[in-house]
Amino acid sequence: MIYHPTLNILRAAFTCICLSSVISANAVPFHAKQIPADSYFVLSLKTKKIISDAFLQDSHTWAPILNDWSNTKPELIEFFIDPNSSGLNLDHPIHFFSSLQGIQKPDPIIGIFASVKNPDLADASLHAIAENYKIQKKPSGYPRFGSDKLPYEFGRKGKFAYFVAVISRTKQTGGLPNDVYLDEIVRNLLKKPSEKKIPTPLINHFSKLKDASLYLDGTGIVRLAEAFWPSNQWQTAAPIIETITNRSIGIYANSNQGNLKVEARNLLENNHSKEIRSSPSEAIQQIPGDAPLIAKLDFDSDSIKRIGSQWFDQTLKMFSGGQMDLSFQIPGFNLTAKDLLDSPSGEWVLGLGSFNSVVIPPSERFPTGEVQLNPVLLSGIGLAEKETLRKLSIGMETTNALGSILRMRGIEVIEKEKHLWFSSPEYVREIGFDRTLRPLPAEREKFLNSHEFALDLRVLPLTQSIRRNRTLPYDYYKMLDWLERISNVRIFSQNNSLIFNFRMYEKTENPFHTLLDFLGQEMIDRRNASLYQAIAQNDFQSLQKAVQMGALINANDHFGHSPLHYAAYKGNEGFVDFLLRNGGDPNARSKHLSTPLHSAAWGRNLKVAEILLEDGADVNAETDEGETAAMTAALRGEKDLLEILFSLSADPHAKDIHGSNLYDLASAGGHIEILDILESLQVKNNHPFHAAAGKGDLKTIKKMLKNGRSINEKDAFGATPLIIATVSGKIDIVKFLLGKKADPKIEAKDGYTMMHAAAFSGKKELVQLAYDLGLDINARYGQDGVTPVDVGEDASEAMPFLKSLGGRRGWELGRLPVK
Repeated sequence: MIYHPTLNILRAAFTCICLSSVISANAVPFHAKQIPADSYFVLSLKTKKIISDAFLQDSHTWAPILNDWSNTKPELIEFFIDPNSSGLNLDHPIHFFSSLQGIQKPDPIIGIFASVKNPDLADASLHAIAENYKIQKKPSGYPRFGSDKLPYEFGRKGKFAYFVAVISRTKQTGGLPNDVYLDEIVRNLLKKPSEKKIPTPLINHFSKLKDASLYLDGTGIVRLAEAFWPSNQWQTAAPIIETITNRSIGIYANSNQGNLKVEARNLLENNHSKEIRSSPSEAIQQIPGDAPLIAKLDFDSDSIKRIGSQWFDQTLKMFSGGQMDLSFQIPGFNLTAKDLLDSPSGEWVLGLGSFNSVVIPPSERFPTGEVQLNPVLLSGIGLAEKETLRKLSIGMETTNALGSILRMRGIEVIEKEKHLWFSSPEYVREIGFDRTLRPLPAEREKFLNSHEFALDLRVLPLTQSIRRNRTLPYDYYKMLDWLERISNVRIFSQNNSLIFNFRMYEKTENPFHTLLDFLGQEMIDRRNASLYQAIAQNDFQSLQKAVQMGALINANDHFGHSPLHYAAYKGNEGFVDFLLRNGGDPNARSKHLSTPLHSAAWGRNLKVAEILLEDGADVNAETDEGETAAMTAALRGEKDLLEILFSLSADPHAKDIHGSNLYDLASAGGHIEILDILESLQVKNNHPFHAAAGKGDLKTIKKMLKNGRSINEKDAFGATPLIIATVSGKIDIVKFLLGKKADPKIEAKDGYTMMHAAAFSGKKELVQLAYDLGLDINARYGQDGVTPVDVGEDASEAMPFLKSLGGRRGWELGRLPVK
């Protein structure tokens, strides 16, 4: 039989219409009545809720983008700050659609429809857009704007604002001019709803709308593919196309605090529940219970045989010129194609334990390099015939192509009872002993056995396995960090639907906020990449070019610092001055609310600090932990900067959220001259034992211990004198305190350890001492999991030693496991 796609598509469409019993548009919600009945794509967004959930107005990520738009796209900024100013009725969804115009060689049409609440405001918004982009008004009894040269138009008619464009117009002899052609399309779109007929699947879709909803019609998608897909490829895809054309899919996303649910539903099937085919699986018991990803599928083997046989048979005949069919003998297996298709019993399980990542250096083929992920897995498929099972097992051990690929990947093939197993070396033992070291938890097993298809993914253990490679590219770490904002993914079948549940790492986080944060941060990082590179390389010419090209000077990078913070820390006063003169904010806030003045103090860059102060930097600006720039200067020993800050009214008595003051911080740094200044200003010494440890005052320490002072006394931050002495690098005091049985394992607040203190001191001997005492080289401190390498200085003698012991930065290690 010759396959003719158009006839089959029309036949499928006619069947769907008959089954659906085309219904009048009166059953469609008002806001969707203008959507073309033959749309193959409809995306409906409840914009008001999405903007509200995303907290765009208060988003630190989006603030610099919105500020930039206020100059270049004022109509957009107005919409995001006050959506009601557009005149649209955002209580109703905004619909994006695509349909095909024409029969023989259809043109793809895209469009937007939105309900209007205030016609006057809507018209004003449309006029503003047209004026901003220099788009001419069309003669009409209602607002219309467009171009004579390009086939697009937007406007408002009645209760709807619209946008319509022809994406790719077919070139035909004697074709209509663009404006006439577009007039015809718009006229048809704006017909009264009563004149339209809407198919049942689309009506069903509109009755289920969630926060974000997507409708896909198989017949239209296949027609689109036919228009742009080479005709000689249609024969191979025939059975798949038959399946697609009989599908109308609805996809519905609903967001709640800490969770996103996405449902994909076949709109042509009945809604009633059907009997679950799933049954308890013996094979699932072989999968290690701690595997980050476990999946199970109970499938209809008869259906697979029917669809697979049709597709495989047609494919074999096409590629062999009719010489091969399902009786074809598969090389190396002593099985026919039909034997292979008949073999599955309907059960498949998978466990993915980890990824062994390999970084491939840049090459001509991959200029930026490549990261190859090699999975550690265990997978089994049930086979109905024991003879087939044996032949497949033996065939994959021979020298055929499939066997060679498996061996190259380190995958072993194991024949076990009624299953054929594919295992990485790490899991071969699980199959050999017929039991796993870590059984499947009861709750996880119940979930997997309750559905025909079920998948459970614990994100963090899987991404952590990738992070073991210490040479991953920076952008890869960024991607992993975004993925780790999701803690768990569950996918499962239920009745006629496939459900996707995404649970967030932060239980209070809204998924739409995360998604839009990701989009905003990607926009910033792409736009500012050359600016950060220029600062890193001290390249002033490139810095100027990046700013001229529209870099967002006050926008933070993925890990929370703006270009101005980075330049202030690096200490190039010319760069900082240039950024300030080109719109840089001297009080720009980082992820943790530090300012560039904090960065200059931390980097010990007095001249940069002076430039920032001349430009209006706030001397008393606080981080999210209440740390002022004066506190940073006291800790870092920047006496000259501290005196300047005090002369500008910086508060010498300030305290952070832990209760630590400038005297505590200067003591921790062991900065005697600064302590003298603070004493002259009557700043309290609230922890004299700790101050003595930081200053290296052994005489006072001995006296206090003799008078009964506890060797492990804690200050406001929860630090012991041992930690303070370590921070200040007083090796003799550290050894003395340890000799008096000071406990090196006591942590200060939020997990700050003696190893962090040793790294901060910059002294290799103290890092070695902490390591010998059993302190974790990658101990994590605070919500972000700051490591000793994070608090150390790159130029110190301790840093290369830390790294040689396996020390890594927090962003390399990723998020901390959820407790």
